[in-house]
Amino acid sequence: HCSKQWCHRTKLALNVLKITPNEISTTLLLDDPIKASRGGWVFTPSQPDPLGSTDLRELYDKLSPNYKGRCTAPLLIDKKTRRVVSNESS
Repeated sequence: HCSKQWCHRTKLALNVLKITPNEISTTLLLDDPIKASRGGWVFTPSQPDPLGSTDLRELYDKLSPNYKGRCTAPLLIDKKTRRVVSNESS
């Protein structure tokens, strides 16, 4: 899950390593503090969350219910195990 502003490193790494969308898919997020549950990133109708969340906070709550940190992008998740793999881009 990526935002246009903050995921350039992630996109660059995927391109350099020649990782295809079939191997690691990406979903772009929209910065919309009005629609987001706690301000921040939301999924759009054209780029919905594969796990059914409406915003990034909801996705974090689904995957890591006790997580207390900031809900940041990029967020790498394992869709099969429904676990957060990483939320760091550097």
